Amino acid sequence: MVASSPYAFALVVADDGTLVGRLKGDALADSPDAHVEQAMEAGPTTVRPDRRLAELVDAMRKKQIAALPVTDPEGRLLGVLPLQVGEQTLEAAGPDQPRG
Repeated sequence: MVASSPYAFALVVADDGTLVGRLKGDALADSPDAHVEQAMEAGPTTVRPDRRLAELVDAMRKKQIAALPVTDPEGRLLGVLPLQVGEQTLEAAGPDQPRG
């Protein structure tokens, strides 16, 4: 599962779509029979869809974050913003376009 992810992690969601954790690629290496809830990192950092893209890309570069989960105010997973996609979107918008 995680090995096939381009992000080297898998997001764990509850039945209602609420993001509850992040499972890193090596989380199950020592205990392959462990339950996901035991191996995941609870409460991963997320962003809301109304954040300005340029600010997110800048923060992701500074903190060397390859991808950020995007959630609604109730914590439901809406998607993932890969840094590369954010950079490409800003580049395509051109230097004279608003960055948000």
